[in-house]
Amino acid sequence: MKLTILETSDVHGYLTAQSDKDIDAVEAYGYTRTATMIKRLRQELDHPVLYIDNGDSILGSPLAAYQHGYKHTPESITKVYNAMDVDYWIPGNHEFNFGQEYLFQAKKLLNCPLLCANIVDDEGTPALGQPYVIRDYQGVKVAILGLTTMYIPHWEEPEHIEGLHFESAVETAKRWVPYLKEQRQCDIIIVSYHGGFARYIETGERIEEETGENEAYDLATSGLPIDVLLTGHQHREIVGRVDGIPVIQPGSKGMVLGRVDLTIEAKGTHYAVTDSQAELIDCRQLREDEEILNLVKADVSEVQKWLDQPLGETAMDLTVSDLHTAQMEGHPYFDLINEIQMSVSDADISATSAFSDDIKGFAGDISYRDVMDNYPFPNKPTMVQVTGKELKEILEKNVEYFVLDEQGEITINPAYIAPKYQAYNYDFYTGISYQVDIAKPVGERISHVTYHDEPIQPDQALKIVYNNYRAGGGGDFPVLDQEHVVEKWDIEMPEVIADYIAKHSPVKPNSYKGWTLVNSKKDSSDSGKDEN
Repeated sequence: MKLTILETSDVHGYLTAQSDKDIDAVEAYGYTRTATMIKRLRQELDHPVLYIDNGDSILGSPLAAYQHGYKHTPESITKVYNAMDVDYWIPGNHEFNFGQEYLFQAKKLLNCPLLCANIVDDEGTPALGQPYVIRDYQGVKVAILGLTTMYIPHWEEPEHIEGLHFESAVETAKRWVPYLKEQRQCDIIIVSYHGGFARYIETGERIEEETGENEAYDLATSGLPIDVLLTGHQHREIVGRVDGIPVIQPGSKGMVLGRVDLTIEAKGTHYAVTDSQAELIDCRQLREDEEILNLVKADVSEVQKWLDQPLGETAMDLTVSDLHTAQMEGHPYFDLINEIQMSVSDADISATSAFSDDIKGFAGDISYRDVMDNYPFPNKPTMVQVTGKELKEILEKNVEYFVLDEQGEITINPAYIAPKYQAYNYDFYTGISYQVDIAKPVGERISHVTYHDEPIQPDQALKIVYNNYRAGGGGDFPVLDQEHVVEKWDIEMPEVIADYIAKHSPVKPNSYKGWTLVNSKKDSSDSGKDEN
């Protein structure tokens, strides 16, 4: 027999191709495009089709933010998945951003089971749903095991994951896969893991620190009898084999559909895969499915009206025309966001980042659309307290973002570009000044760190406002973790930004001393910036 497995992942609530940046434009993304392909394959194929959504489904788009903030329900998203007859749903890390109650509301609204084996309660019992399911296809027993990245506690607010324990995907699979194979006599094992690869699948070469966030390569090379490995989380487009196991990762926002075709034949008293093919189907140019479009048409229209709410205006041009230059020299847009973060606290040091390489900044009239375009995530302002010595460690990690190229020019560290661009892991600081010599060894680049024009002392206590992702350890910065958090605010940054603009229009950030990037090998002491 033949079995086809379809996978979406990291759709993030981008249900249609309607642009959130321009009301008159359509984008290459949108679940309505993948829906067209899913329906087509179900109609064309004369054998069973299994469709799994691999998570990060209910948060990420302006529509998802509006549904949570104003409707208090993910129903717009779940009704689409129900209309598409999703067979199983794996929770992603962002499913926790609105808290467990919202996650369980989504679970209740969905017609399909939630599968997750490695998020457990105090007794070690899977806490979110079933760990696995077994399907019978023409006498072939097929098991689907759900797993989620164990790294969620490094980013998530503690109250959102209270009572939950996050275990290694690999160690959990080592318990469940043999059980499914030997005791439940399953013929085929499919693992759907909301996590990605810390190594290139072709060579095994490490591409990121193996922190436990992305265990897919270790899963595939574990020696476990896994027949298919579905992955996600990294928003990468991956297809290939690791130790003979077909693996896929279908990008994000519904631009790509993952497909694995299995040929299964009898082998003695059991069945086994005799052939497998994996591919990614590009859906960017497909016509949007009319049924799904009509299902959410009113919801999308409501969100578009919300996005066009006028908030205020700028008193100066805050357009980010070149992100790399801004990262090297500073930029008033990021000073504004830092001022806004500081406005909710008693700290006068703040750090923020760019969430994409096409961040626009503000210019002239500002609407909620502009805010969401620049700051699309529901991060919350969070204050930490560190010593001067610890701040220097954090800054040293921050400037690992830069290296010298072959011509000796300052450029972005390739590790922050491939396989995934990580502009969000470089922070713009406001309230301190410092010098960075990129020619010096990593860990020895920061000097002349001052606060209120005075040198910072190693034991000096400093309060810094970040977003909760960075404050809690996101990006694997040293020192930053929940233990250093001293205060946090239960309001999302897009709302904080919108409120500030409305109250202070026309907005204009102060001029701050910032950082100076130098390259002592070239003795270019005038490169970089003194003020922004």
